[in-house]
Amino acid sequence: MRVRRTVDGERLWTLAELDDMLQQWIALEWQNKPHPELADPYDAYLPELTPNEMYAACVAVDGYLPIPLTRDDYLRLLPTAWVGVSTQGIRFKNRTYDNLERDPKKGLNPCRNTRSGLRGKRFARSQKMLLVDPTRELVAKETNSFRGQTLALDQQRELFRRWTTDSHVHPHEAVMGMLALLHGASSSEMRILKTDDIDQQAHTVRLGKRPHPVPLDPASWTVLQRCLAHREAWPTSNPHVMVTKGTKAGRSPASTAYLSHVLDDCGYPPRMIRSTRLVDLVNTMDPKLVAAAFGMDPQATLVYLSDHIDPGRLPDQHQ
Repeated sequence: MRVRRTVDGERLWTLAELDDMLQQWIALEWQNKPHPELADPYDAYLPELTPNEMYAACVAVDGYLPIPLTRDDYLRLLPTAWVGVSTQGIRFKNRTYDNLERDPKKGLNPCRNTRSGLRGKRFARSQKMLLVDPTRELVAKETNSFRGQTLALDQQRELFRRWTTDSHVHPHEAVMGMLALLHGASSSEMRILKTDDIDQQAHTVRLGKRPHPVPLDPASWTVLQRCLAHREAWPTSNPHVMVTKGTKAGRSPASTAYLSHVLDDCGYPPRMIRSTRLVDLVNTMDPKLVAAAFGMDPQATLVYLSDHIDPGRLPDQHQ
C-alpha cells in the first residue's frame, strides 16, 4: 500500500490534482461569483454581474462564432521560445531540460548540435534583406471618452443630507455642492454667479453661458437663500453671490483657488460631483438636448456615453 507523503501533518498534492482543483474552482466558484469590477458604473441599482453573466451580455451585443480549437491551435497559443539543443540538452532560463536516450534516433538525440534550417534575422542580414515593420508608424488613437470618477447613489444621498440639514456646513460649500449635484453647475459658473442672475419670483438662476435660466428645486433654492443671507451679513457692494474676505471690498469674483477648495470638507472635488450629474443626464436623455441646455458643444456631451449600452437595442431574451 502506498502512503501519501505529508509535511508537518499537511497533505501533499500532485500538480495534476492541484490543477484539477483549480479548474473546478474557476468553473464553479469564480465564474459564478458577482464581482465589483463588473458593476454598471452608470446605474448603482443594478446588481454586480458574474463573469458568466457579463460574457452572455457581450455575446448578446456582438454575437458569437464558435470555432473549435485543434491540437495545433492549442500549441500555437502556448508561449514560444527558440532555443538550440546542445549536448547537455535544452538550456532555457537557467534550467536544463534533457531526455536521456541511448538510441541516437530517439528523444532529443537527432536534434543535438544540428541546425534547424529555420531562417531568422541572421539569414536576412546575410542576404541583405530589409525587415520592415508595417505597423511601425501607425499610432492607435485613443477613444475620446470620459474616464473620470462619479459618485454612487448612497454618496449622493449623503451629500444631499449634508448640504440641506447640517447647519455647520459653510453656505458657500452647500450652494456650490447642491448646484453641482442637482444642476451640473461648474466652478467657473458658480464663480461668476451674481445676485442679478437670480430671479426671486420665478426661483431661477442664470448659470454661465447657458441659454436659458435654470429653475431650482425647493432644496437648492433654500440653500441659495442661506448663502445670500450669509452674504448680506457683510457690508459689501460686490455683486457676486460668493463673496470672501478678500473680495468684499471690491467687485471682483472669488479666486479660482478659493473655488477649488470650497468642497474640501465634503471629501469630493467639484469636477467629480458635476460629472456625476452629466453622466446621469446624458445616459437618460438625448445628449443633444443636454448640450443645448448646458450651452455645450454636442460633441462634448458624447464623451459621457462611453461604454453605455442601450437596453432597447438588445435582443429580447424572453422571445
